[in-house]
Amino acid sequence: MLGCDLNEMAFCRNATEGFDTILRGIDFREGEEVVYGRYDYPFVQNTIKQLEVRLGIKAVGVDYDIAHSTDEEIIGAYHSKINKVSRLLVLSHMLNWNGRVLPVKEITEIARRHDAEILLDGAQSFAHIPFSIEDIRPDYFVACFHKWFRGPLGTAFI
Repeated sequence: MLGCDLNEMAFCRNATEGFDTILRGIDFREGEEVVYGRYDYPFVQNTIKQLEVRLGIKAVGVDYDIAHSTDEEIIGAYHSKINKVSRLLVLSHMLNWNGRVLPVKEITEIARRHDAEILLDGAQSFAHIPFSIEDIRPDYFVACFHKWFRGPLGTAFI
């Protein structure tokens, strides 16, 4: 179901803890950029902004109209922000605000062309909509068992 080897997984209590583990575990260098979306989970945005202050990275927000932007416009918005100094792309698969599914495969391909690592938020999409992690190929994937998989509270994974 996950499309990864069990040795590639780590369990955590929730997606927030998973994001924190990944974001604080990357050896960022001053001036590197972290690209994230305006509608990404607020905790994730706050952690990125803390890292900007503490480490001197640049937090680069991507904005689009959550209700009216087409997939092509969203892809274009991300494309305009990802560049050669982008170290990490943080990307929500399904937005917690309204359930919108983003065109993650196309956006991750742009990041890959710029050698940026990809952190995909699957908290809302895992076990809710069909997709293949192997097809999207993020470097990091965070999701919960307690949401659509109906697992016990306090179960998530990286």
